[in-house]
Amino acid sequence: MKRLTDVFGCGEELSLLGVGVGEGPHEFQILKSLQSHYSSICNVAVDPNEGMLQTFKGRVATLNFDDKSSCHWFTGPLSQFVAESPLAGNKFNLISSIHSLYYTGDFETTFTQLASMMKDKGLMIIVCKNGR
Repeated sequence: MKRLTDVFGCGEELSLLGVGVGEGPHEFQILKSLQSHYSSICNVAVDPNEGMLQTFKGRVATLNFDDKSSCHWFTGPLSQFVAESPLAGNKFNLISSIHSLYYTGDFETTFTQLASMMKDKGLMIIVCKNGR
């Protein structure tokens, strides 16, 4: 979090992309931590499982973001998000993929896609299970 707050001032909108968020336990903690530093957050969550995404949406609703912040939900795999969502053209301060990137099948292509969606000096958090 310190890296983000050091590089991106609290006066600008912070944009986050979560890929394969599932029920979003980690992404929720990230948002909870960042909401005290940034007055405007744009959160985009992508997951192919609508039920899990709804659970995450319910968690995020408890954070009481103000009118300056926005949340966008995309039900589908990353490849569909990239092909169909206008939000895929955005640049993000923080991109996370926690225990989900290995489901995409082509790690190298997926990583390259995500890197192209990141702002200069942005941060990417990728967690993959060993042996996958």
